[in-house]
Amino acid sequence: MFPFLRSRDRIRAPGVRALMAGAAFTALGASCDNNAQFIPNRVSFDNIQVLGATPVKKVTTQAGGTLFEPACGGDATHVRVDFNLISTARKPRDDGFVDRDRQIREGLDVVDDKQIIIGSTVNVDDFDLSVNCISSHSGGDQGGNCAGTDPSDTVDASGLVYVDRVNGEPRGTPIGVAILVDQSGSTLGAGDGLVPAGALRPTCIEGKPDAYDAASLQDCASDSEELRLQAAKTLLKDLNADDRSIVFQFNEEVGVKIVCDADAPAATEDQKGKECYTTRREKFYGGIVDDDLYIDQLSDQVLGSRGVGRSNLWQALEMGFTYMKLQGEVARHIVVVTDGTDTCTSESTDFQHCFTNDGAGEAPTAQSPCASAVSFNTLRTQVEAYIAERRANQLPNDLHISFVHFQSPGYPDHDARMQQLACLTGGNYTFINSNRLSAERAEAMTDAMTRLRYSLSGHWGLVTGISEYTADPATSAAASAKGDNYALGGQLTLKKDVVTKTDEIAPFIFDGNLDGRLPVVRPCQVDADCGTGAGAVCGIRCDPESKLCAAPAQGSPCGVGNVCCAGACVAGPVCVDPADPRSCP
Repeated sequence: MFPFLRSRDRIRAPGVRALMAGAAFTALGASCDNNAQFIPNRVSFDNIQVLGATPVKKVTTQAGGTLFEPACGGDATHVRVDFNLISTARKPRDDGFVDRDRQIREGLDVVDDKQIIIGSTVNVDDFDLSVNCISSHSGGDQGGNCAGTDPSDTVDASGLVYVDRVNGEPRGTPIGVAILVDQSGSTLGAGDGLVPAGALRPTCIEGKPDAYDAASLQDCASDSEELRLQAAKTLLKDLNADDRSIVFQFNEEVGVKIVCDADAPAATEDQKGKECYTTRREKFYGGIVDDDLYIDQLSDQVLGSRGVGRSNLWQALEMGFTYMKLQGEVARHIVVVTDGTDTCTSESTDFQHCFTNDGAGEAPTAQSPCASAVSFNTLRTQVEAYIAERRANQLPNDLHISFVHFQSPGYPDHDARMQQLACLTGGNYTFINSNRLSAERAEAMTDAMTRLRYSLSGHWGLVTGISEYTADPATSAAASAKGDNYALGGQLTLKKDVVTKTDEIAPFIFDGNLDGRLPVVRPCQVDADCGTGAGAVCGIRCDPESKLCAAPAQGSPCGVGNVCCAGACVAGPVCVDPADPRSCP
């Protein structure tokens, strides 16, 4: 697919501009004019927004300096709390250009007559970071008490950083964005409708039955009001006029398709690929009437195949990554809006080898992988190879993967694989903990997308040492276990008189019905990390995909003709486990 793809026609070298007080900056489009100067923007401070948490490790450079590099494989020495410093809306330039990116960027913005420079006008001491809770999130923990250890956190003296995603380019430098929209059955409740004995709700596991029960649809829908589509439109609306974008939808039925009102009524995917990576937003939602009113066609017309089949997330990401890595912007982003992990590939511990559609009166039956399914390890290998190639050429990674992950009843946990990809590529992972947001917090998904938008060219980070997260469980009783998902609770404060008149506090806590704690994974490396006796073929082990301690899925192969069933490898081809309603009879 996509034979029109071609190599990028430009590559920018790293370290083009040093961000120093009093430095002059070359204006966009004026590279041939050595006298052109970039004047820092004068803005006012508006608010601080916490984005997420990234595991990092402290390294010493050859020059004796200190860096904090992402540590995605379990070798973290610190955690970086990522955040935005948001300005008021920017005034149009003389040429009419409006910069909708409200991130205050180091060296490029002046706030209250202060050019914002780390170590000069803003320092680590200007912030208070309190991480007062670390708790396992396994099982979709919805509790607000954040039960667990009370970590001792220390902000590293070198720990205030600005993460530049456009390689020192000036404000307004065009970026590219691909939005991947999950249209799988679980978004509208098309899941396993079986109610286990003693349970109040269906299991809500995504599958492919012939019919659905109305009650199950209502109970199992993760986004019955299709708020994810509004979130996608929010991001499109907030991009700068020169930023190019493209939208993909994915589910088992349609595969991966470009969402675009192409000029030709019967345009092929290849034709859409050439035409629909564009600055023309009307290609995606039908046209702009004015700044505030949009014709709503993203859900009603263009995204016509929604809420159907299983999720082919890794296939969609592979195709989106292949497409975007060949585009020409100095920075490109893939933004995924999804309610859970890939349910198409049988290599995953989340794959349901058996499916029950109780509402249709069917007995459990075996499921096969989706056509053209892509495993997570295949995708991760491709991402790592691209990053390694860039590094070998002394170039920074320029393609970032971010997720807005909203919870579904069948898959209530943080997803460690999404967090891996975000960490590897310098993206962000946001988790929204409720599928009842339409009634409770309808703005949560668009808020998450807005915060992500302001981070596309860069964001800030404060590095903290959390001994409970980094200590070795073999030698420290207080250490958090490896192979688990965690949530960090606390707050970040920007002190008054820096760029604001009062303390600005950004909590990341469980607030009402919204879990604002920061997801972070502590990956396992080997089966022994998962406890004594771990590693049995159908028992708890260090899962090679998620790097979590987990057992293989019921019904997964464990040898020639055998399958895993109730923790044991038994004769197949199906598993019969009376304790698990999803096993096959």
